[in-house]
Amino acid sequence: MPPAGRGLAALGGPIMSGAVLIVGIGTVLLLGAAGLLAATLCGVDVLGGGTPAGRPDRWRPTRTHAIALGVGVVMWLVSAWPVMGLATGVLVLLMPDLLARKSGTQVHNELLGALAGWVRRLADLMRSGAVTSLQDALVRSADTAPELVAGPVRRLAARIGPQGPETALLAFADEVADPIGDRIVMALLIRHRQGGSGLPDVLTQLAAEIDVDIQGQRQTDAERYRLVVNVRVLVVLTVVMWVGAKFFMGTLMAHYDTVTGQLELAAVLGLFLVSMMWIRAKVRFVGGARLLGDQMKVRP
Repeated sequence: MPPAGRGLAALGGPIMSGAVLIVGIGTVLLLGAAGLLAATLCGVDVLGGGTPAGRPDRWRPTRTHAIALGVGVVMWLVSAWPVMGLATGVLVLLMPDLLARKSGTQVHNELLGALAGWVRRLADLMRSGAVTSLQDALVRSADTAPELVAGPVRRLAARIGPQGPETALLAFADEVADPIGDRIVMALLIRHRQGGSGLPDVLTQLAAEIDVDIQGQRQTDAERYRLVVNVRVLVVLTVVMWVGAKFFMGTLMAHYDTVTGQLELAAVLGLFLVSMMWIRAKVRFVGGARLLGDQMKVRP
């Protein structure tokens, strides 16, 4: 056998062994992803033990993580490109924000609008003389609260009787979990603790300030969210191009079957994913710091 032939034969064993190893690992990961997906969809806590006290921010897998893992492994096995599988999994994690019908700012503005509407109705109730106390006004406001905050307001009204206004208001602030909600609760807490008049005017002014904030955020978000339409087209074209090139132009893409090709592909797809992450960061809403921290919840 010529030296070149013997060299190819010698390399054949390692190459076949590597292929078998890749297929074996991929199969194991695929089965694991399927099990994780099934468990997550059934509501099983795959980490076990729940979230321990004092560690509320512990990472927990979600359905999106399970789906991303499964899709990534399938893409790896189908394409025989580990880098493609990894990139596809990361892209699946980014898709919910990139394909959302509304930006995070739009969703937040809807919540703020609902809070402003509730505050105005609460102020109108207190001005009308139909209620005799703040507690009565809070309970009565649950009947006309806007839909987005109707649930928290009803639970606020239900808590007032057995827990008292202060505890109920703080629980409401935690449920809304927004700095604007904290400002509303702080105004109500001051009235409850110190008494006095003028609360309807304070609430009306606060609602007007919320409207101004919403208008400013809408203008900024309208310009920023135009990126999303272009991103959706870019993502679809990119995926179609790479999948089509892999399966219908095999000779052209054969270079990426090598280790060097995979490293080059990792650089290309890495830049693509980084750009997607940057755009996602632009369309996601990042709320401000809460005003009602634990130190402010202690009774004076």
